[in-house]
Amino acid sequence: MGGVDRIINKMTSIVDGNAFVVKSNNELIDRAHVEAAMANGTDIYNRKIAAAQFMPFDAHEITLPHVEEFLRKYPNFLREPEKYFGG
Repeated sequence: MGGVDRIINKMTSIVDGNAFVVKSNNELIDRAHVEAAMANGTDIYNRKIAAAQFMPFDAHEITLPHVEEFLRKYPNFLREPEKYFGG
């Protein structure tokens, strides 16, 4: 959790992160790349495998307890029209 800055920080701090970053020509720590991947729901590593595919959903249909609080805290998980979920 934590958005673009947190993802970039994780890429540079995980054990294998440096090798992945170098292999990606620093794309994994490029702010524009991370922002685009989050906005479009694409895989940050540009993998074309089934496990890396993101499925869109309507956040208003989630019935888990405290989901509104979670999504207010982490709005980067939402895209339009859910961006203003709960308020």
